[in-house]
Amino acid sequence: MSEPNNKFLNELYASGKKIIFELDDWLPAMPASHSQFFEFDPYALSRTWREQLHFYSVATVSTEAIAVHLRQYLPDVRVLPNALAAQRYQSLQSWQHEKGAPITIGFAGTSTHEGDVKIIIKALSNIQKKYGEHSIRFVFWGVAPVGFEGANNIKVVQEGVPYPLYLEKLNSLKLDIALAPLEDNLFNQCKSDLKWLEYTAAGAACILSDVAPYQEAKALGLAEVVENDTASWEAAIIRLIEDDTYRQSLQRRSYDYLQRYATLDTQAYQWVNLLRDLLDNQLAGTLDSYEPRHASVELRAVGLMTHKNFSTWQSWRDRHQLREIDAEMMAERMMRQWNQQPEYLLIMPVRYSEREALAASIESLQRQLYRHWKLIVVADWAQPDPIFNSNNTLGWLQLDSLDDPQLYTQALNGLLGEIRCDWVMLLPAGTMLVPQLLLRMGDIAHSQPQSLAIYTDHDCYTQPDSFVQPALKPDFSLDYLRAYDYIGGAVALSFRALASLGGFDPYPSCEVWNHLLRLAENYGLDVIQHIDEVLMHLPARAPGERHEQEAARHVALENHLQRLGIEATVSKGFVDNTLHVDYRVTGQPLVSIIIPTRDKLEYLQPCVESLFERTKYQNFELLIVDNASQNPDTFHFYQDIERDHPNQIRIIDYPQPFNFSAQCNLGVEQARGEYIVLLNNDTEIIQSEWLERMIGLAQRPEVGAVGVRLAYPEIGRIQHAGIVLGLPGGVLSVADHVFEKEALDAPGYMNRLLTEQNYSAVTAACLMVSKQKYQQIGGFDAADLTVLFNDVDFCLKLQKQGLINVYTPYVTLVHHHAKSIGKQTYEPEVALTAAVRERKELKIMLKRWLPRLAYDPAYNRHLTLCDKNMGIEPSRYANWAPHQVGRAKVLGIPIAGASGEYRVAQPFQALQQGGRLDAAVIPGEKNSIPIISVVDMARLNPEVVLVHSLLTDGMQYAIKQYREFLPDIRLVFGLDDLVGAMPEKSILHRVWRKTMPDSRTRLRNVLKYFDSVIVSTEPLRDACRDMNDDIIVIPNRLSRRMWGEVSSLRGQGRKPRVGWVGAMQHQGDLAEIIDVVKETAEEVEWVFMGMCLPELRPYIAEEYPCIPFQTYPDKMASLNLDLAIAPLEINAFNESKSNLRLLEYGVMSWPVICSDIFPYQTNGAPVCRVPNTAKAWVAAIRERIYDLDAAYREGDQLRRWVDRDYWLEDHLDDWYQSLLGGIDKK
Repeated sequence: MSEPNNKFLNELYASGKKIIFELDDWLPAMPASHSQFFEFDPYALSRTWREQLHFYSVATVSTEAIAVHLRQYLPDVRVLPNALAAQRYQSLQSWQHEKGAPITIGFAGTSTHEGDVKIIIKALSNIQKKYGEHSIRFVFWGVAPVGFEGANNIKVVQEGVPYPLYLEKLNSLKLDIALAPLEDNLFNQCKSDLKWLEYTAAGAACILSDVAPYQEAKALGLAEVVENDTASWEAAIIRLIEDDTYRQSLQRRSYDYLQRYATLDTQAYQWVNLLRDLLDNQLAGTLDSYEPRHASVELRAVGLMTHKNFSTWQSWRDRHQLREIDAEMMAERMMRQWNQQPEYLLIMPVRYSEREALAASIESLQRQLYRHWKLIVVADWAQPDPIFNSNNTLGWLQLDSLDDPQLYTQALNGLLGEIRCDWVMLLPAGTMLVPQLLLRMGDIAHSQPQSLAIYTDHDCYTQPDSFVQPALKPDFSLDYLRAYDYIGGAVALSFRALASLGGFDPYPSCEVWNHLLRLAENYGLDVIQHIDEVLMHLPARAPGERHEQEAARHVALENHLQRLGIEATVSKGFVDNTLHVDYRVTGQPLVSIIIPTRDKLEYLQPCVESLFERTKYQNFELLIVDNASQNPDTFHFYQDIERDHPNQIRIIDYPQPFNFSAQCNLGVEQARGEYIVLLNNDTEIIQSEWLERMIGLAQRPEVGAVGVRLAYPEIGRIQHAGIVLGLPGGVLSVADHVFEKEALDAPGYMNRLLTEQNYSAVTAACLMVSKQKYQQIGGFDAADLTVLFNDVDFCLKLQKQGLINVYTPYVTLVHHHAKSIGKQTYEPEVALTAAVRERKELKIMLKRWLPRLAYDPAYNRHLTLCDKNMGIEPSRYANWAPHQVGRAKVLGIPIAGASGEYRVAQPFQALQQGGRLDAAVIPGEKNSIPIISVVDMARLNPEVVLVHSLLTDGMQYAIKQYREFLPDIRLVFGLDDLVGAMPEKSILHRVWRKTMPDSRTRLRNVLKYFDSVIVSTEPLRDACRDMNDDIIVIPNRLSRRMWGEVSSLRGQGRKPRVGWVGAMQHQGDLAEIIDVVKETAEEVEWVFMGMCLPELRPYIAEEYPCIPFQTYPDKMASLNLDLAIAPLEINAFNESKSNLRLLEYGVMSWPVICSDIFPYQTNGAPVCRVPNTAKAWVAAIRERIYDLDAAYREGDQLRRWVDRDYWLEDHLDDWYQSLLGGIDKK
């Protein structure tokens, strides 16, 4: 669309034909680095689109990201993903990398990618230096990075070809590794994954930037997807160069994905469906014979979530899969505790257009661990298989139409009358149930016998194994449900209650939602129970308003309110598919507005003036509780407003030290109104209807406090939109405002910013409550909570009485926030007093409310307490139900690295797999040590916590708080090294001297809070003997899961292969063998993995870097050593170490020569121990390399020694008893 084309376009518009607008790049966001940047005027382009796109029937785009932006110009935008024509690549010549030939690394793209290529220049330069011209070659087609000109192994292709010949030319380059860097900007975020598909078709394994277009490849593990930094790109290239098997597997799996899901053959059905929508019936009929292939596949995953959230959610799901121990405990509860085994009737309406989705639902049902269910498909088409007549668990009911609400609900209610059941689920077509769903619902039905509905968290799927849009829900929230169907189809309904209420009512697509409202109005709020686990996967639905469903919800909600006798107006909400209930005020109740203040006239005056000028509801009185103001202007202002508003304003003196709670209580005591509004002196009224809306909510008998949306004046962003307990994740955090500093029009997670709902607490900056309810619970706590958290405490007291607290976004005030006391923080004495008071009040809240703080019914345990935007908890999780009785719950907090793996992760995993414990490990976060808040720890609810080797200030402080506030948790400390004795030659020595010179004192101070200490050696026990009364020695051992199947080959080198494996802190140990390596360099092939001193490099044959722990055993085995060495410098630190190195070597059946030091003397290890002299080391090496058969026998003997005593799984009782102590669990 441009000026030169206007004549043609105007004729086209005048023709009246249906026109499709196609867009494949978001041109308005083209970056300046793009070579075509100056060819586009984004403002002119936007103006042209705004003027002309209304002539178009629909737009087609390649990504959801483009669609989101384009919909501001044209509502109907369809996402048709890019795909490749199979005939263009299936005929390409296949080729295999020739063994010994250089690895070909390449990039293909136009000059528009210059900015993208700059990302990888440094990494490519490093690769060039590392491997040289004989091991690798580079091919650059279209763009060549600066600095690579003239090298012998560089090929630059300048030739351009028509696109039909592009894949053939790309294939001819024979790229082993193809690179697709993308700058992370809006233009690239809107791109598709076409580059990856092209590389795949040409036979390459791919490395891609970790940006939005490539999240599908990342989630499915079909490419190396890396951050845009040199280290990440370099590491990925190295991995693909060195691991032929992995590189070939990556390409093969990626090619298979292309074949199945990303060809035009598999995606053309989307174009056909588009044409069917656009063409008249006669023309559309010509498409009826088209049969799509893989028609259920839709590549919309990234479009339904941001790429960051998509990645986070895939990672979360990977860590929250059903474990064997979960299934065991559920089966035990079913057999031992349930008083009955309920029958489930699952009803699934399936239109003919949805028929492909049915198979996924049936397959998921077949995996159910609980078998008492029956599925009835209600369809507008004939059953596809006679199995529906012959199978006791399947049935089929065909209707003439599913679009007739009366006919459909009559059929549903008929099924309820015909089929015996206890629970009913009405499931969307294609719903997939996780295997434990029905068992978990049975648990709740048993433990909460009042339940008449049980709903679960859910997510959606766009294709198999691609899950999006997690709905991590709060417990039942009446106001939230009225506003938004946040429960959806993930709910089971009691047959008993359905029958008592006459079955389903004919409200199209919201039959279940309407029934939930009826349950609440007839039986109360506690009959609707929530399981905070993702137990269902619903088919993803495209964003947008669902008009028919919302119209039905509108009518159903009006009827619900009428049945309750509530006068209210229902209207469309702030967000698509939400509703707003405007509750009418009954009568003309007097409202007492109470403003505590002390001077600060610059805020008080606009607050009061806006109150009188902008409040439509005038039956209110204003009580200003003055806390010893001193500014004469303040008193003049009081005189003026009392004169201007006689009999409506009272000034109440409070001549005591600042106590916000006492001021509020004093105001309420003297208030004449039926309802109270607590209002901060630094707020301003901006809506005339604010007071009526608050009264309408507060007049409901079930409502306690009413809170509103507050906005910062300077930035126009959220200051208050409800309070979540436990935020923001500090050790003593109690509660904080959720969504703070979000945009006012942002919907928030699950539309929670723009819908009325129930929170556990709302801020007293603007809070309404009836005077009667205020006084019934004793008002604010003026004795212990004078300044902070008094509003949270007050709201929790209301909640404890069975009342619900309501947040409404339909009342908005400006709040300057904390201006009345902000100046005091500049006075050191006052600031110190305030800090002491804050700590005191935090601790009071924790003592008083910790169980409630740990389980906020308005939140979800899978949402983090460290993020105010309701983000998914990325790492501080445990894959157990915190309050479900079963195996003892044990939480591990390890130091990063192999020590944490051997001393925490692996024992925990083995204990869990053995059915002994329910275990979880909290990993480090971006090289930091996780400090878990008291509330988060209570939320996790472990019975035992093992802290391994962590002595930081933060950890010490946290441990002290756990002991104070969570005294029932058994605390165990793990230690694997002698603290305070780090050898001077170790690189860690300087780190410890700088960060923890007092490490032994720290250890002594922290161990007094622990019930037990687990150490790996006797010397460690001796070193800590006077620090704790219960010190247990559990030796290091190997896990069969990791080490049991590894094997190493012998005799693989031209000379005997002698090597060392270890971490990066062994300078002193390796210094012992420098002369040894030099003297034997001509006789053996020296191999080092991990650390290697610079002095040794000229004499060694091979060097390998440290690698991730999970791949460590296999990589170690691949060294194929004939002899292994284990030098240790003689010092106290090493004397206290374990014999772990011998175990790792021994499982490889390697003969070992080691230093003659205590760790290697224990338990009669069959190794050759030598003094740390070059002469002794060289003699021992030569003795073995010149008689390898005898050496191999030593290796076999060492392996038998490991098999006899050092498999972790054979000694689980040691860990089980030491962790649990006296805790008795089965």
